[in-house]
Amino acid sequence: MTPRDRVGDADRDGDRTRDRDRFRPGPALWAGGLLFALILLAAILAPVLAPDDPAAQDLTGGLLPPSAEHWFGTDQLGRDVLSRMLFAARTDLRLAVLAALAPFVIGVAVGLVSGYFGGAVDWAASRLTDTVIAFPFYVIVIAIVFAVGAGEGGIVVAFALVGWVGYARVLRAAGWATRGSCGR
Repeated sequence: MTPRDRVGDADRDGDRTRDRDRFRPGPALWAGGLLFALILLAAILAPVLAPDDPAAQDLTGGLLPPSAEHWFGTDQLGRDVLSRMLFAARTDLRLAVLAALAPFVIGVAVGLVSGYFGGAVDWAASRLTDTVIAFPFYVIVIAIVFAVGAGEGGIVVAFALVGWVGYARVLRAAGWATRGSCGR
């Protein structure tokens, strides 16, 4: 083995170490993961952790400051704010998952079908994608929520009808690549 070969081995070892370090999670990822785990745990354990029923009203105890009985105080109707926050985490996490998953599923389907079949299907999907992209994202979301109605369903439908475009564009290109490799 010559000295040059040993240097080459050292370079390869150094490259492996740099690659391993690049993909090692940093402190920000650990902090974010821990915070998310705590929120998820609080949402799952909301019935156990909540000191009061989140819907129970006490009209004589409205807008109380934080105390030993109500850690976060009470709202205008005398409901315990901590209990409401714990139960709201369940709704928020469910809504976040659905509002992210629905556009993903629609975008994957539209993009792969468009890219793989091409022709009139691709043309129609591309025009629909261009139309959605032509308007500001939140303006369309607000218009759809107004038309469909507020609430969880309206929010999920609005994000599903607008958010699929990015996924469709990326997967359309993947569909074209797959189409070319299949001999079509």
